[in-house]
Amino acid sequence: MKLTFRNLTLLFKNYMDPAKIDEKIMEREFTENEIGEAFGIALKALRTHKGYSIDKLAKLVDMQNSTLNRYENGLRVPSIAQAIKIADYFGVNIEMMVMMGLAAKEEGADIGALYDQIQQGNEMMKQLLAITPKKG
Repeated sequence: MKLTFRNLTLLFKNYMDPAKIDEKIMEREFTENEIGEAFGIALKALRTHKGYSIDKLAKLVDMQNSTLNRYENGLRVPSIAQAIKIADYFGVNIEMMVMMGLAAKEEGADIGALYDQIQQGNEMMKQLLAITPKKG
């Protein structure tokens, strides 16, 4: 599957209204560098949303602060393993990180607000699963 903004919005149908997104970018394909840049935008926004310095986050995810700085500034694309480690720390997946970064870059979305909505949705899902009777 090609990575387009339309495909990514399907992952976020509860958080973004595709009808409000400029149709011109919906079918645009993104390069690896653009995806890396979007990941970096989200990384920086989530780090600052949490109130962390780059040094603190580097310690929390066991990476060099210079490496995180390169990711944040789009100078380096993280490996899948590193991207997973970072996304897992924030309680999201890589696709969500990329989507948030693209939404911020392309549409001016507030990543902190998107993140908070995602976390609220995750919490509601946990509560729902806790009260759902198990078949047995």
